[in-house]
Amino acid sequence: MEQFPPRAQELDVTVIYKEHGAFVWASLSRLSVRDADLEDMLQEVFVIAHAKLASFRGDAHVRTWLFEICRRVARNYRRKASHRRETQSSDAVEVESLERNPEQAFVQREEQRRVEEILWNMDVDKRAIFVMFEAEHLRAEEIAEMLGVPPSTVRSRIAAARKEFGKEARRLHLLNESREKRT
Repeated sequence: MEQFPPRAQELDVTVIYKEHGAFVWASLSRLSVRDADLEDMLQEVFVIAHAKLASFRGDAHVRTWLFEICRRVARNYRRKASHRRETQSSDAVEVESLERNPEQAFVQREEQRRVEEILWNMDVDKRAIFVMFEAEHLRAEEIAEMLGVPPSTVRSRIAAARKEFGKEARRLHLLNESREKRT
């Protein structure tokens, strides 16, 4: 027997937080919210969810509804962050392991910075699906269920995200090579 999503009258924001807080945290992270800001953005999502709980009709699963709120919160966050020209937390100086060669550590940090830059510049929806599929190894069917879209939509978004990621990776690599030749 198919189970339908609960109606707003059956929901409580505390229960939603307990059941879906980890999902919202992960979703915000996938949507380019920096680690230092995750807690604040998580709170913002649940403040919005609480305010809009009465209007939740139950047409979609709670996770789908929460993910849509996450998308909007992350989009606003990214807009504000880009205006402030913030640096990513990964830009902070790290203490390197004594086992690693400093040159190897630098190269690894630089590659990580490039990947983060590409992901930061990607469309929010593509980025989320790309990270879920490529980094977290979720199946297209699992992602589709979370987002409330058909698996074919997820697959086409993955293909588009891979294409965009590859294009940007090649561009950044070439851009950085040309900088190195000048120095």
